[in-house]
Amino acid sequence: MLKQRVNLVVERNRRINDVKISGKKILLRSVTENDVTGNWWKWLNDPSVTQYMAKGNRINTKKRQLDFFKKVSGSGKDCVLAICDIKTNSHIGTVGIHSIDWTKGIGQFGIIIGEKEFWGKGIGTEAWFLAINYGFTYLNLKRINTKIFVKNLASLKIAKKVGFIERILLKEDVLKNGISYDRKLLEILKENWIKKN
Repeated sequence: MLKQRVNLVVERNRRINDVKISGKKILLRSVTENDVTGNWWKWLNDPSVTQYMAKGNRINTKKRQLDFFKKVSGSGKDCVLAICDIKTNSHIGTVGIHSIDWTKGIGQFGIIIGEKEFWGKGIGTEAWFLAINYGFTYLNLKRINTKIFVKNLASLKIAKKVGFIERILLKEDVLKNGISYDRKLLEILKENWIKKN
């Protein structure tokens, strides 16, 4: 029994830390320590990038990003993937399924496109589709949730296009720079994903 549990943990860690998924415009791959020393840490210091994120309240540093990387890489509950341009292989964003509850089969989706020249080109939509498909197909999740700022119309549009359904309005859910923001909690069920795709 113990050996089976150890094998299950090893397999889960492989599935969240050794990933490579090719799309039409992008490649998703496991993040590496090299990504930390690139632009990843800088994105979180750009107010236009973090405008609709719970992050951005304090200055980010390479050390903070490295600490985050080590935390999620070793958690066994976070699948964090670099979004790379398929032509150049350059790291342009990050997508993740976080706080995975393996028993219930639930994860929390998040995304950041840090390189602004890739905004408005369908990169985010493709990253959503690839990551959600991976979560249901390979991580065997049953439900994926996401929280989106009410004013983030672009992400709300993508979420609905992918198949997420609004569940609840979270009033004053995030306090950022002294201002409270509302977010919407959305979810997608595996059974609905399979029907749609």
